[in-house]
Amino acid sequence: MVYYSHFDTGAEKLLKDHLQEVTASMVKKFQGLPGLDREAFLKSLKAAGLGHDFGKYTSYFQDHLVNKKAVGPLSHHAFLSAVWASAQFLNENIEGSHQYLALLIFLAVLRHHGDLDHPLNNLASKRALRENAVYNESLKNKLEILKMQLEDLLLNPEIDRENQELWQKHGFKYLPLGEFTRNYQDYLGRLYTLYQDLTEEEEEIRFLFYFATLYLYSLLIDSDKKSAAQALKEFARKELPFSVMAEYQKELSQKAEKSYVNTLRQNLFAKVISNVEKHFEGEIFSLTAPTGSGKTLAGLGAAFKLRELIAREKGYTPRIIYALPFTSIIDQNYEVIKRILETKVTDFPENESLYLIKHHHLADLSFRVEKEEIEVEKALLFTESWESEIIVTTFVQLFHTFFGFKNRLLKKFHKLSGSIILLDEVQNIPFEYWGAVREIFLQAVKLLDCKVILMTATKPLIFSPEECIELAGTEEEIAEMFGALNRVKLSYLPEKMTIAEFVRSFKEKYSKDKSYLIVVNTIKSSIELYRKIKELDLGIPLFYLSTNITPKERSQRLLAIKQLNQQNKPFVLVSTQVVEAGVDLDASCVIRDAGPLDSVIQVAGRCNRSGQKELGEVILMNLITDEGKDFATRIYGPVLLKQTRELLEEAREIEEKAFGNLIGGYFLKITAEKLLSDSQGKKTLEAILNLSFADAPDGSPVISDFKLITEIPFYVDVFVELDEEAKLIWEEYKKGVIQESDDQKRRTNYLKLKSKLAQYIISVPGLEKNQSNIRGLEQAGSFFRLPLEYLEDYYSLETGFKRVTLGREEFEIL
Repeated sequence: MVYYSHFDTGAEKLLKDHLQEVTASMVKKFQGLPGLDREAFLKSLKAAGLGHDFGKYTSYFQDHLVNKKAVGPLSHHAFLSAVWASAQFLNENIEGSHQYLALLIFLAVLRHHGDLDHPLNNLASKRALRENAVYNESLKNKLEILKMQLEDLLLNPEIDRENQELWQKHGFKYLPLGEFTRNYQDYLGRLYTLYQDLTEEEEEIRFLFYFATLYLYSLLIDSDKKSAAQALKEFARKELPFSVMAEYQKELSQKAEKSYVNTLRQNLFAKVISNVEKHFEGEIFSLTAPTGSGKTLAGLGAAFKLRELIAREKGYTPRIIYALPFTSIIDQNYEVIKRILETKVTDFPENESLYLIKHHHLADLSFRVEKEEIEVEKALLFTESWESEIIVTTFVQLFHTFFGFKNRLLKKFHKLSGSIILLDEVQNIPFEYWGAVREIFLQAVKLLDCKVILMTATKPLIFSPEECIELAGTEEEIAEMFGALNRVKLSYLPEKMTIAEFVRSFKEKYSKDKSYLIVVNTIKSSIELYRKIKELDLGIPLFYLSTNITPKERSQRLLAIKQLNQQNKPFVLVSTQVVEAGVDLDASCVIRDAGPLDSVIQVAGRCNRSGQKELGEVILMNLITDEGKDFATRIYGPVLLKQTRELLEEAREIEEKAFGNLIGGYFLKITAEKLLSDSQGKKTLEAILNLSFADAPDGSPVISDFKLITEIPFYVDVFVELDEEAKLIWEEYKKGVIQESDDQKRRTNYLKLKSKLAQYIISVPGLEKNQSNIRGLEQAGSFFRLPLEYLEDYYSLETGFKRVTLGREEFEIL
């Protein structure tokens, strides 16, 4: 009998070939994990690869695959495969803590088509198994199916012969199928005992096996998916010498006009590179410098230099992972890196994706190699597994991989091994996760041999000074840099005022020669403020920016503002916090509603960035509703606002040269007084140590509770048919996705359209899923469509979605 792993017309694959392909791919990608015996871990990779689809040998699965018969759960293969693969490893009599690798094999193989969950959902003690006392109904059903599947396998002796040859070829003793059938309960019981023992080990061991679980799982699912898609081709790695950055920086400095800011940028770059060379053996670095001082290029330069030194000293070449909090600044920084590589790397246009990819939910899905665009399904695989030298991505992608349980996000975990990770605007990590982030990176540099560079103008106290090396210089040198770069003055107005009162005050003081950025805390207040300022008819361009307008409009408005900046023309921009970090715009005056001090300092970085104007103004105010309620407290809570207000009330006016000391005092204050609960972070670390990925049977903490961005209820996505282009995109989506009956074609068509759709999608409060009785709105799967003909009813071309038309309580979001 012939056994297949996949059976698509013209693309049939023999099961034994698939098992060998996946195993070979896993072994080839394996870089080694410090702290784990290489030989033992390599054997665990082979066991997972050779055994992950063993359950496909049953006649039930083959009938389902080849003859398209509906045989139900008997065709399921993951549980049988997981017990088989881990038993083969246990049969090798591995000693010491490396026995735990059998448990890891079981978890990885069991969930290689799904997300990781809690080990005890699929394990029971040897006694419970022998005495038929398993009370977990799901596990009980799996065991009954397993017994029937084994009876089926024993009917075909060639299965045993084929597997014996396969496993022995890779150095295993091989546990015969008959012996496995007699003793599988014992092997399953041993896995239960191993899990109980692991939870009693020292934290150091438990962290090691958490990382090893994700590493093994990542190698397996990445190799398995690529084998199934005929996409196992290994691309040759690309060289990126430090000279690329050095030459670009040199040319940039020669072209730049003479100014203190440009001199500062050149000096910072040189200082950072010098310190990287001195402290090459370091693990965690920080790069603390004022906004607009050239941190992006200095950080990239540090990464390139580290990459070159590591390749020379350690014999492997790290990938560079550049993570940022928001998609808007990802696009911006991606373009900077792309411009550098286009200028300095000869074959970049032909092999763009092998050098550089952008990975977030709004990014175009494309992968270009040797002048050709890879087909969309394979492009998705290569993008999601980070097959590039430089990956520009989001905090969400990175942190939900480190704190991981989802299959799709963990395909790339093995690419973290030996990587250089740049964390830009690191202060945007939620305070409640600081402890967990600190611990995960301390473990990552030790267990994955990573290098981490934290980049910020407001150095948060995630790590102590002893735990990271500052690349921008000594405390005195950094203080001198902040002190010399004196572009703005921060003024604090403690008096509370309504939006109407603020607008009257603004009218009296504004100048037509200046540009203004006004940042408030809620969409509701931003729309009201915009409308009232519009009524003033100031005679200069007025813009509105928030997540209430489509991503396409946000990009267009930022581009228009950038052009005004370049022409030195005035404007007024009313915005929410979407402009705070990294957005490339410059205003003469920035006015912000109350917020945490680090957010205030960040938005101050949008004021007088070039330092060539007179001292820029940054004004912090306190907006209240007409009923006297504080807008800021709704978003941030009282604790951080209280600390910020107390610090600023001591000195009502502060120049930029004092910002470094001010923000340092702020972080010390909130850390020392333990004003911010890190209970969520502690729960996440507890879950990590227990390999509790999701669905804990006892209700204990799980990794799946980790949420870098809090999901807000009552919000759904709406596709806004903003223009004729959007209408065409929708028609293409309707025809190619909604109306397409072929699953594969539908998925491919969706992947091609995903980034185009995203440019017109916003999240809207007040709409509930499955609600279709609102005139004109059309529900399409998980989101709604606002047709062009109903646009005016629900959407303002100036301020976005008209929430008051929904007829229910209005919810607010940043």
